[in-house]
Amino acid sequence: MGKHAWSCVSVLVFLAGLWFCIKPLFFSTYYPDFSSYYYGAQYASNDQNPYNGGSQFFTPFVYPPTMLLFSYPLTTMPYQSAEKIFTAGSILLYMASLIILGKLFFASVSWQWKLLSLGILFSSYFPSKFTIGMGQINMVVLFFCVLLLIAARHKKDRESGIILAILVSIKLFPLPLIFILILEKKWTIIKSFFIASVLLWGISFIAVGQTIIQTFFTETLPHLLLSPKTDYYNQSLLGMISRLIMDEDIRSVMLIVYTALPMIILLSLTSIPKEKRSLFYSFSFVTTLLVQTFSWQHHFVLLLPSYAILLSFIYNNRLPYIGVLTLCSYIMTAINIPSPDTTAIVFWSHGTIGLLILWGVSLYTLLSPYSVVQTSRKTYK
Repeated sequence: MGKHAWSCVSVLVFLAGLWFCIKPLFFSTYYPDFSSYYYGAQYASNDQNPYNGGSQFFTPFVYPPTMLLFSYPLTTMPYQSAEKIFTAGSILLYMASLIILGKLFFASVSWQWKLLSLGILFSSYFPSKFTIGMGQINMVVLFFCVLLLIAARHKKDRESGIILAILVSIKLFPLPLIFILILEKKWTIIKSFFIASVLLWGISFIAVGQTIIQTFFTETLPHLLLSPKTDYYNQSLLGMISRLIMDEDIRSVMLIVYTALPMIILLSLTSIPKEKRSLFYSFSFVTTLLVQTFSWQHHFVLLLPSYAILLSFIYNNRLPYIGVLTLCSYIMTAINIPSPDTTAIVFWSHGTIGLLILWGVSLYTLLSPYSVVQTSRKTYK
């Protein structure tokens, strides 16, 4: 294929994928999960407890009270306008995250390959479509995860702590990384995280009051931690075990063992080389998604940094067997069964299997002597 033809194909694939990505903004009229953010903030501003729910909520509000600080500005406009602006912002942050990942890990790759890859990603990765269509906040979380990778690569410890505080104030899933940083005695990051967290929670206390914060810690959070969901869309390891093991005693033991083991391995990974710091952060996110009580399919957009880092690893070191495993993982986390009730329950955990493969490959990459990002580092010295 000639150079011009190759360029045309790349552009066409990119534009087709881009349209697939943004069309919910034009054709969808309802983004269900957005109702929790909008009405959660509205309830709190009217001295009502959002954790008690209401008829306007599509799903219960289960986020930290600090999340309401980010939702308050949206309540200053009508619901329909707010959800469209939120969706447009999510798409822009999604694209910005992918562009940054490309510059971080694929600086030497041709623009044709980058456009082609983005087009395929836009059109094939169901978690991204699910996130945008449902009005989920995951693209905001993804963007801050990418910013955390940048801060880690540039050894910006104070900035890392602030970004981690923002992430935890939106969703609690990065918390295991805080424990690791404590074990590693990364006191500058911990101090920055603590100060930013105190500030965010202090403002939240003033804004929403004691009752809402107390409800989160005494009712909502325990329920999240102790109630694995058996729904198909829950692709965490606990979800798979809960679906497949009927005996409650055996299931309880397996839940404890298979939750503890990956976390013990994660917590034992100290003194990671500086050049693998970004992979270490993304590995902690993969581990958390694997072992937390529930990981809905739309949460899997947070795996994209790990895939980017692994592709960089494969590209730099010419390791085709790692490439095959990573491709298998991607396919299994990317697909969706539209009517799961028509299939055997054993097939419901394809995302979990893909997540396990990604976890294993990421662990291998962390422990291997190979470099992760040789090709791209020169651009960011």
